[in-house]
Amino acid sequence: MSSKRALLIASTYGGLNGTMNDVKTMEGLLTKRDFEIIPCYNENATRAGILEAWNNLIESTSPGDAVVIYYSGHGALVHDEKRKEKNKSWQFQFLVPVDYDESTEGDFRGILDVEISYLLRDTTDKTRNVTIVIDCCHSGRMFRDPDEEPVKHKSLSKVQFHDLNLYLKQLREKGYFHGEVFQLGNPYAVRIAAAATAESACEHINARGQWSGALTDALAKAMGETDGIDVSWRTTLVRVCQLVNTRHQWQHPQVEGPDTRAHFSLQHVKSGALYVKVENGKAMIDAGSVVGVRKGNVYTVVPFNPDEADDGEPVVEATVTAVAAFKSKAALTHMPSWRSINHEGALAFLKRDVVDKLPVSLPQALGGLQAGVEESRYLKPSSPDDKQAPLAEFRHEEGSIVLVDHQGVRIRTRPIDSTEEGTSQAFSDIIADAERLARAKRVRELCCERRQDLLAHNLQVTVGTVENGEPKVNFQMAGNDRIAEGESVYIRLENAGSTALYVSVLNINVVGTVSSLTGAWPLGIELPGGLDITLGSNSFDELVGSKLSWPTGVATDLPVEERFVILVSNRPVSLNYLAESVNLDVDILRDAAEFVKTAAHLYDVVHVPFKLYAKSTDLDDVPDLDDDSSSETVFYDALDELPDQCILAANLPEPETVVEWADALSYPLDSVPKVSHVEDRPYAAADPPNRASSGPSSEPAKISHRALE
Repeated sequence: MSSKRALLIASTYGGLNGTMNDVKTMEGLLTKRDFEIIPCYNENATRAGILEAWNNLIESTSPGDAVVIYYSGHGALVHDEKRKEKNKSWQFQFLVPVDYDESTEGDFRGILDVEISYLLRDTTDKTRNVTIVIDCCHSGRMFRDPDEEPVKHKSLSKVQFHDLNLYLKQLREKGYFHGEVFQLGNPYAVRIAAAATAESACEHINARGQWSGALTDALAKAMGETDGIDVSWRTTLVRVCQLVNTRHQWQHPQVEGPDTRAHFSLQHVKSGALYVKVENGKAMIDAGSVVGVRKGNVYTVVPFNPDEADDGEPVVEATVTAVAAFKSKAALTHMPSWRSINHEGALAFLKRDVVDKLPVSLPQALGGLQAGVEESRYLKPSSPDDKQAPLAEFRHEEGSIVLVDHQGVRIRTRPIDSTEEGTSQAFSDIIADAERLARAKRVRELCCERRQDLLAHNLQVTVGTVENGEPKVNFQMAGNDRIAEGESVYIRLENAGSTALYVSVLNINVVGTVSSLTGAWPLGIELPGGLDITLGSNSFDELVGSKLSWPTGVATDLPVEERFVILVSNRPVSLNYLAESVNLDVDILRDAAEFVKTAAHLYDVVHVPFKLYAKSTDLDDVPDLDDDSSSETVFYDALDELPDQCILAANLPEPETVVEWADALSYPLDSVPKVSHVEDRPYAAADPPNRASSGPSSEPAKISHRALE
């Protein structure tokens, strides 16, 4: 029989007010869900005590168990201020146990993010049902309340980047790290962070008059509102962000990893929830064309707390009337009796979208297949009147139906059973394969349309293959680059400008799977001016790359096109929906800018197409790439002319519809496989944020934080 265990860690270092309240809150929340609590509080929360407790948890864990690791306390972020070498780590993050002050040269008492990555990997080696929540901070700012009354300074003594780098090397030499962690992220652990890397995370006085972490307080409330209902972590974090932002607008909690899972479960829930709020009499959806919202979409609107809704009241629907890049305006069928939509907002689930179907070629002999295509949301039978070439072709071969893309690549072969039921299933499966191509096509062709939305930036992108820990061949970035199956690739991103950028990277393969390579940064990698990051280097700055495999079910007789899509923005943006599933064209309303009152959210899209060859391909007759690992990186000027063949950002597909919400105010549940490749930074799941605090509305805000310098 499987077990449920939760390791709760509270470090009171620095006189933090709310850490013990936080773990007591989590105790209540998890005990109610039948978790055995493993406490690691106060004097037990030393470096050695925390590591021992976590390792003991790993030893006692069996396959199928549910595991939670929770930390409340200080966190720190240390930068390499001298920055003598490029392509090397320029920051460390660490947790701060109660014995941190006992650190000496060679005996650092913090717990580095690298160590957490290995502990998390060892945990998910035992069970894949793992959730980690980190409610801490990493910056060294001091906050004051609105009346300028001083509060206790929570920052710690300065730690040198060089010292931590040496300490990390010493740990490795002593054999502390065995094997490798996931270079593109631990795919089995849900990781919840109190804030993005450069943000403050707050500790405040809650409604009960107690000090608590803003994340923990909001998480407990959000989970309590949906107790007994299957809700995904992604949907829960929509509510958590709203609760935190009500008092601390600068803090953005985030979730990484398989965030479409239901709470503490391996079951996935379709998670298309968007945040909607009535502002000045207008319903505003906190998403736009970049994640696929389009004019005419209809959403079902439900309160965060389902108990607020009146069973006899008609369901509230919102129809999108205007779309900007990152925000949309909608018209409600009526104002609900629950007024929380005005001050708290609500959840919006896609009910109906307007889709321009893409044509596909069909064999004449299979009427059942044609009927299925005619009923598809994304496809239609091709006709002479079509203005575009067919997306793909269905071929009827002996005993099977084959899907062939526009380049002649045999994407999938489905055997046709002799029974009517088997034939129907084959048709359904092959249509789903084609629909995946239709959804991904729009992301392949995405670009920014409106010049006023285009971000001027100096992002330098280098993509290449890796051999023996060194760059082997750098891409020429002209669309004709080639990689052989089994080779490893790296992507280097360097911000040559002076303004911080947020960068997200997607990979699209030939079968239409869209996966994130930066899932460890749900809001994009924050890249300050002059700094760089290499996707494909490990925790020790060794270049290992990410190995490319041949897509399952695809014939190997022809090379296939894959693509990296890099979205660059001047503000954090989530691409969660794109990495999972995408829909079709949208139209952008030209006057949409009138209702966007926040600072301009600008962006750009960079495409890196390449050919992937199967191992069996004879490349002797194919010209070699220029084997020059020192070749120039590609410099992107966002003000260059837009490419001729691009699809407007306004036409970006929408996330896959959730469930029809016509009748019930219950959260949809369905099994959805999530393909996600993210860098293993449980700290990004747990990026340790600053803790600031403000008191309840009845008294002046008191501010505290869990910050380190």
